[in-house]
Amino acid sequence: MKKTFTILILVLGLFSVSLQAQTLHYGVKAGYNAAKIGGDVENVKALDAFHVGFLAEIELTDKFSIQPEVLYSAQGTKYNSTRKSQLDYINVPILAKYYLIDGLSIEAGPQIGFLTKSEDKLKGTTVDYKDVTKDIDFSLPVGLAYRCAINIFASVRYNFGLSNFNDESGSHYKMNNQVFQASLGYRF
Repeated sequence: MKKTFTILILVLGLFSVSLQAQTLHYGVKAGYNAAKIGGDVENVKALDAFHVGFLAEIELTDKFSIQPEVLYSAQGTKYNSTRKSQLDYINVPILAKYYLIDGLSIEAGPQIGFLTKSEDKLKGTTVDYKDVTKDIDFSLPVGLAYRCAINIFASVRYNFGLSNFNDESGSHYKMNNQVFQASLGYRF
């Protein structure tokens, strides 16, 4: 929790410094995750999950802006009908947004994730794996967003997992997060 609070303070500090001569908008968003574990893991299916959080859009020009976000994101994978892995994160993406036309933008940038939960559920039994899962995750989100005139927006994004989150001693098994996200939100 201390890490999350520290990151929030840093992000808010970034907003404050960036406010001089730019326009700032805040917003909220929530949506659907189709998450799976990639890397050396085989025969996995997408886990239906969700994300929810806050964002700020700092307009630098009429075509370009920076959009930091703080999101709670439920991720993981499904192996079969009786086993699934769940990895939940507080994700902090910092996206560069370029507006192709009024309201339609492409977005990409780095994302750091802070692990909050790592567990397997098998036939009703839950096993905690937080001690063998790295606390920090890095990914690259890339997507499209459309904001209509009444400040409601929709976005789709794919988060390419860049880091191996397997922290089991002696294991060379690579595992990374792969997450498709579809969101709806409102920008104030």
